[in-house]
Amino acid sequence: MKSSKPNVAEMADKIRRTLGYSQTGPISFADLCDRNRNLTIVQRPFSENTSGMCVKDGSESGIIAINSTMALGRQRFTLAHELYHFYYSNNPFIVCPSDEDNAKTEDERNANIFATHFLMPTQSFIAYFEDVCGASLSIDTILKMEHYFQVSRRALLSKFCSLGYLSQ
Repeated sequence: MKSSKPNVAEMADKIRRTLGYSQTGPISFADLCDRNRNLTIVQRPFSENTSGMCVKDGSESGIIAINSTMALGRQRFTLAHELYHFYYSNNPFIVCPSDEDNAKTEDERNANIFATHFLMPTQSFIAYFEDVCGASLSIDTILKMEHYFQVSRRALLSKFCSLGYLSQ
């Protein structure tokens, strides 16, 4: 019997393809805004407790708002997280807290997994780690990969953990 649990990595791959991205390489924040004309993406300061929100109007249009006071890597993660809500969540209005480790619902956990995979597809991540960094886990490698994928250190280390290269 097949599980009804969604494969969130496949969902992230599908959206990358839908938006015209390959499964390799980083995604430009500005380019992402241009590729989806049904979606308005804004950056505004929020309280430190809010990282972003997604509002859908019932058709295929919506607004994603990102907390501009957060670091750029975190803003990119939040945008990818909110993309999950835009494409896959049933709730038309979602405000996401800044504490992603405290994701209480399955939808929030799935949005975090989606964001990690959307920004760092596994094949691309492993290829860059092995080919460019020589599969050597060092501070230099972490800095190179943060810069290449344009993600926060926290997101990068989480990906290394999920692939078994690091323990919690």
